[in-house]
Amino acid sequence: MVPSLGHDTSSSSRHSQVPKRLRIPEYFYESELKVAGILELSCAKPSDLNNPIHPIFYYRNFHQLSLPTYETLMPALRLASLLVTEVHCLEWWVFILNGHRLPIPDIKKRRSVLISIKPIMAHHLSAAKDRLLELSDCIDFRFTAQDSVYGMQIRSRAGRSFQVIKFSNKFQEFIEDGGFTNSSVSQQLRFLFFFALNMVHELSHAVFDTRTDSVLSDEPYTDHDVESGLLYREMGDSWERFIFGCKIQPLVGEDSYPEECRYGLHRFAPSAHYEDIAFGAVPMGYICALMSKSRWKAVRKKGICMLKCPEARIHARDIIVERGGEEEGRSSKRVCPSSSNH
Repeated sequence: MVPSLGHDTSSSSRHSQVPKRLRIPEYFYESELKVAGILELSCAKPSDLNNPIHPIFYYRNFHQLSLPTYETLMPALRLASLLVTEVHCLEWWVFILNGHRLPIPDIKKRRSVLISIKPIMAHHLSAAKDRLLELSDCIDFRFTAQDSVYGMQIRSRAGRSFQVIKFSNKFQEFIEDGGFTNSSVSQQLRFLFFFALNMVHELSHAVFDTRTDSVLSDEPYTDHDVESGLLYREMGDSWERFIFGCKIQPLVGEDSYPEECRYGLHRFAPSAHYEDIAFGAVPMGYICALMSKSRWKAVRKKGICMLKCPEARIHARDIIVERGGEEEGRSSKRVCPSSSNH
């Protein structure tokens, strides 16, 4: 059955970007975030992940990146590897590699929906693993000056057989200029988590682009989103919703400045109508858990539900009266780069 599609909320370009209308850092207050455990956890410890790094993320695939910087990023690369290889996560890659693309009668826009394979069999999982391994020999990660994006996937001149993913050089500069070393454990974990998220977000675009029926400027809707009433053609965002149940971004700062995730992350669950978008802060305890072996042991036992970002105890719309106004009975100090929360 062809879904009925109305208003298309898609971004026309393939990169990790949040529409400017959705950036609402003014709606969160530092005092609230501190009390809710969003910014710092005294019990936070460095990641203990020790799983193998997937060949896609081997050092050889990072263009002009120093070995010390790569080693600093290794916890993020281990997390990204789990998001690619764990069996419950692997279902996403089966979906974008083998899902059936159903055309929608629309001559001008050439829209389509990607339909899941059901049931997913062992040979589907094995084939997806093989395709990902093949991609590890023809992918290049680069850090470059980006305009208002954290990452971007592009097709190289060699065609869809070779993929290039560019990240904001602010990721690299944050490490090499000492910002990472001078951050708290909680801030470091958030930075590593956010980099891993962006890597796999962009990888979703790259893997889909290897399909013979891919069209660079025309990604399909996914049946997961359509069933939820979302008309949004952005493969990376669809992956975030599939894994985390929402999209996750830094609380403050401008796009392409990922170091701002030191000051907290927010989640938002989009809907068919912009006015119904629910914003909330991402608990630091959730990020600590994802960077630990124990959580991934639980994922293997209980499934992908263990990766869903919990509903925050603090929601943007609940703590502000109006943009630019004073919050009655509470501190009006907003979370910002100048805030002292190290």
